[in-house]
Amino acid sequence: MKFAGKGLLTCMLGAGLILSPLAGTTVFPMPAVEAAVPIKAWDFSQDIGGWSYLGGYAYSGDAETAFSPEFGGSLKLDVDFSEDKEQSWSEVKLMDMNVNSSSPIQAGNGIKAVSFDFYYDASQLKGDAALKVKLYASNVKGSEVINQPVDDLGVARAKAVPGTKLKKLQ
Repeated sequence: MKFAGKGLLTCMLGAGLILSPLAGTTVFPMPAVEAAVPIKAWDFSQDIGGWSYLGGYAYSGDAETAFSPEFGGSLKLDVDFSEDKEQSWSEVKLMDMNVNSSSPIQAGNGIKAVSFDFYYDASQLKGDAALKVKLYASNVKGSEVINQPVDDLGVARAKAVPGTKLKKLQ
């Protein structure tokens, strides 16, 4: 992400959604003939469980995860990219610390779809700033099995959230 100016951004991921590192979420394997069945769902209606800030790449700010009651319960992420506005790519990394080699997500034939609601303050995006997401996963042996960036979250199609300064992406 590239941010100019103040560069403070608050992102919130809604509750009861479909699997990803950032929301009340669920992962769907999509076998050719069978209907999709969720592999994993995170419910942020009461808390954010084991989700926390793991670190960053070309990111010098701090990041804080917290529970928010908004939108039926959300994981709230406060970040500051103001010191990294000259970077072509800067990222913060989140992880559910309850998912590890001792307690992995059993993905079977793999993950074909990830879904989550993403709320953000559009007034904090300056210049050519962009919002991107990357889903990364490794197997219990530590080998990378998913490294999938999403370059267009559809910011142009984001909907205003009534009564707030936020916009929502799905």
